[in-house]
Amino acid sequence: MHLHARGSWRERTTVDPWVGLLRGTGETIAAALGGADSIATVAMDAALGEPGELGRRMARNTQVVLAEESHLGRVADPGGGAGYIEALTDQLARAAWSRFQAIEREGGMVAALRIGSVQRAVQANARRQAEAVATLRLPIVGVSRFPAADERDPGAELVKDMLSHETGLEGHVDKGRLGLARVAAEVVTPLLRTRLAEPFEALRVAVRRTAGKVALVAVGSAAMSRPRVEFCRAYFGVGGFAVVETAGASELEVAVEQFRATGAQVAVICSTDAVYAEAAPRLVPLLRAAGAKVVVLAGRPKDQVETLTAAGVELFVHQGGDALALLGALQRRLEVQS
Repeated sequence: MHLHARGSWRERTTVDPWVGLLRGTGETIAAALGGADSIATVAMDAALGEPGELGRRMARNTQVVLAEESHLGRVADPGGGAGYIEALTDQLARAAWSRFQAIEREGGMVAALRIGSVQRAVQANARRQAEAVATLRLPIVGVSRFPAADERDPGAELVKDMLSHETGLEGHVDKGRLGLARVAAEVVTPLLRTRLAEPFEALRVAVRRTAGKVALVAVGSAAMSRPRVEFCRAYFGVGGFAVVETAGASELEVAVEQFRATGAQVAVICSTDAVYAEAAPRLVPLLRAAGAKVVVLAGRPKDQVETLTAAGVELFVHQGGDALALLGALQRRLEVQS
C-alpha cells in the first residue's frame, strides 16, 4: 500500500492564517513519523483561496527543513517501541476494524451511504466537535484563543468554488460529470466539508463591519478583579471586539466614571461573587445611565443568577459557557449582525 498524507481542511482558518504554519508543521511531522510514503503540506493561507507565493513557498520549505535539518526520514520507524504510540496504534486499528465490520454488515459502503448510517455517524461527531469549539474546550489558536489584534495579508487570491450553484455549475463542469454528480446526489445524502473555525470567523467579519468596544469594569481590589479581567480580555477579543480595561476602583461611583471615559457601549463587571451580591444591583443602573447599552457579568454565581438578571445583567461570561452563542448575542444587541 502506498500511503499519502495531506493536512486536514477542517483545521484551516481565514482568521490569523499565519498560525497555519504551525498546523502544517505538526501535520507534516505526524505524517512522517506515521510512515507516510508521500506528504502534501497544506499552505497556511489555503482557506482564503488560492495560496499566495509566500504560502506555497513556506509549505514547501516546511518539508525541506524537517527532512534535512530534523532528519525525519533517516529513521525507519521513529515511533516503534514507544508504549504510547504502540497502544494508540492498537486502539485506532481496533476501532477502524469495528467500523469496517459494521459497514460490511450493512451491505458495503454504497449501501451504508444510501441508508444514511455513515452520514449520521459523521454528523454526530461533527456536532460534538462544534460544541467543544463553541465552549472553548477545543481551542483554535488565533481564532478562539489568543486572537491577533492586527493581521497581515499573507497574499492569497480569492477564487470561486466551481462546484457551487452560485458560480453556475453547468458552465464550468463537463456535462457528463454533471450528470453523474446529480445521480449520486439523488442516491445518497452528501457530506458537507466544513472547517471548525468558520463560526468564529463569521463573528469576526461581522464586527469588522461595525466596530464594537467592550469595557472591563474592575470593581474592588486588584486581587478581586484581576483574574476575571484577564479572562475577559482574551474572551471578547475572540469576538473581534476592541477591549478596554479600566483602572479599577472600590467605590462604585468612581468605577462608573472610569467606564464613562472609555466611551464603550458594553460594560463587563469584573470582581468576585461576594462583591456581586452587594454591589451589582446598585452598579448596573449606574452603568446604564453612563452609556452602557449592554451590561455583562464576568462569572455566573448560581445562587445569584435570578437576582442579577432582575437587576439588569443581560449576559454572563464564564468558563465552560457557550462563547459562540454569547458573543453572537452581544453582537445582535449592538446591532452588529441581524
